[in-house]
Amino acid sequence: MATKAVSQLAIDETQVDDAELEANLEKRRELKAEMSDLNAELAPIQKAIEGTIVERFMDLPAGSVLRVGRFRVERKETKPRSVAFESQAGLRIVITADGDE
Repeated sequence: MATKAVSQLAIDETQVDDAELEANLEKRRELKAEMSDLNAELAPIQKAIEGTIVERFMDLPAGSVLRVGRFRVERKETKPRSVAFESQAGLRIVITADGDE
């Protein structure tokens, strides 16, 4: 992976010419956009499913299982718990394209 000097983009940027990496970044961006569209389509369906289950079946005891066609819907109870953790130092990779905020 060769680097070259170009007009300064920002004080901390280095230009890298790597066609394969650039193609993969472009494909990643396309797939993320598709995922976003699919998630937007999924959200109202998920909300309707959850609403139906809550409205019609929440009186079932924990551990009950509903069979809806080939789908198995189980009502599980979660108990309260305390959660604590420490994070470790590390590096993150943040990928944006020109024009992204």
